[in-house]
Amino acid sequence: MIVDFTKARYIDSTVLAGLIQLRRTTLERKARLMLAGLGPPFNRLFHVTGLSAMFETASTLAEAIGAFGSDDVTTEHFVLAAGPEPHGDHFTNRRP
Repeated sequence: MIVDFTKARYIDSTVLAGLIQLRRTTLERKARLMLAGLGPPFNRLFHVTGLSAMFETASTLAEAIGAFGSDDVTTEHFVLAAGPEPHGDHFTNRRP
């Protein structure tokens, strides 16, 4: 599973908690989780909070998809709600 932050403008504690839960779930299912497109501000946030050690990351969505390999037909990615205000659902399911 790939969580795409390319269009994200805002990350709050709810998002961080959701990512930690998602990590637990993927570990339990022996699945792979990768964060893509964090960019400098979010990379700094993940580093300061210690979360960077918990997650595999890729600079871009394309890099993350490539890391899964072409045989992985179950790859999904999610994008944070990218509105100017932190409203609504934090994750919206989107398939490439």
